[in-house]
Amino acid sequence: METQSWTAFLNKTGIRLAAPRRRRTSAPKGMTLIEILVVIAIIGIVATVVAVGVVGYMKDAKIETTKTLVDNVAKGVSSFAVTHRGIPKDLNELVEKKYIKKNQTKDPWDNELEFTAGNGGAIDDFTLCSNGPDGSGGNEDDICSNRDEE
Repeated sequence: METQSWTAFLNKTGIRLAAPRRRRTSAPKGMTLIEILVVIAIIGIVATVVAVGVVGYMKDAKIETTKTLVDNVAKGVSSFAVTHRGIPKDLNELVEKKYIKKNQTKDPWDNELEFTAGNGGAIDDFTLCSNGPDGSGGNEDDICSNRDEE
């Protein structure tokens, strides 16, 4: 009884006793399966968009790299021709005489550059080509430097 009267007294005076705090047992501790699947789907969509864009840029970058490579090797052929009073028989001769490096005889698609000397014997009478992305010569994607047309 004494406890009840004490509680009644406190209630009459307006003093409130704090109720013991209860722990929440239903608090979320992580993400649901649906939330995880939504996040994975969004990541997949973003990755696909990025991959498609990167592939296009990579192809363009390889083409531009090949144009620069063909031009640099053609300049090496011209330098050789001026120094030795004639064009080399093949690109290996340029490598041996250190006009170009060994890795400059292949395009970014790992195909050998094709070097053809002209019949006129002039120092700028040659054609240097990469077969381009498809690897086969004689079509529109070939990248060439025909020095006798400059």
